[in-house]
Amino acid sequence: PGDIDHPLISLVLRGQSNLQPSGQRRVLGIRLQLLRKLASANASSLRHLSNHNTRDSRYCAGFVLAYWFLLRIPSELLVLRRGQLSIGKRNEVYIRLHKRKNTKTPVTLVRYCACRETQPSVCPHTHAEHLLLSSRTGNVAASDLLFDGITANSMRQHLRDTLAVVGIENPDVYGLHSFRRGHATDLAEHAASPATILQMGGWRSAAFRAYLDLPEVEARAAAMIVLNESSDEE
Repeated sequence: PGDIDHPLISLVLRGQSNLQPSGQRRVLGIRLQLLRKLASANASSLRHLSNHNTRDSRYCAGFVLAYWFLLRIPSELLVLRRGQLSIGKRNEVYIRLHKRKNTKTPVTLVRYCACRETQPSVCPHTHAEHLLLSSRTGNVAASDLLFDGITANSMRQHLRDTLAVVGIENPDVYGLHSFRRGHATDLAEHAASPATILQMGGWRSAAFRAYLDLPEVEARAAAMIVLNESSDEE
C-alpha cells in the first residue's frame, strides 16, 4: 500500500499497536505532548529548576535529554559525566558518548534550543544548563556523575509515578525505552527519513535496509516496525 491512510501503515507509524510481532506487550512511546505533561507535573518543573540540585529536577532533565537525544537511559544517560555534556555559543547542546550499542567509536550528538518551538520546560538547552549548574554543587560535584544517585529502577519508578499523577491509565506500559520510541515516532510523523531516524537513535538493523527502496511512506512505516522490535531498555 502507498497511502498514508492505509490502516496498517497508520497503525505502525503512529505506534497504536500494543503488541510486538512475538505477541509480547511492548513499551509505549512518550511523545512530545506527553513529555510536556511530565515536565509540568515534576513539582512545577521550572520552579524546581531554580533549585538546581533537587532530585526531581534531575529526573526531569533526564526525561527531556533522553527524549531529544534518543538516549538509552541505563547505558548512555545515567553514566554521563560533566565532561560529556556542554553548551555551545548558539545554545546548542552537545553530548559526547564514548560508544553506543552498535558502535564502539565515540559519538558526538547535538541538539538546539527548542524554547521558541516548544516551551522551556521541555527544551534540551534549559535542562542541560541547569544540569551543569547542579553538577558544580553538592554531592553531584563530588561524584562527577550528572545523575549520581539515580538508578534505572528509580527513574523508571519516578516515570510511572509521574504518569499516574498526570492521569495516564496503566503507567506500567511505559518504561525507560519510551522516550526513544516516542521521539522516533514524532520524527517519523514529521517526515524524517528512516535512515535519519535510525542514525539519530544509534540503531542498526539489517532488516531495515531491505526497505530502503520502498516509497517513502512505506519506508517510514517499516522503520517503525523495526523500532517496535527493539528491546525494552536498549
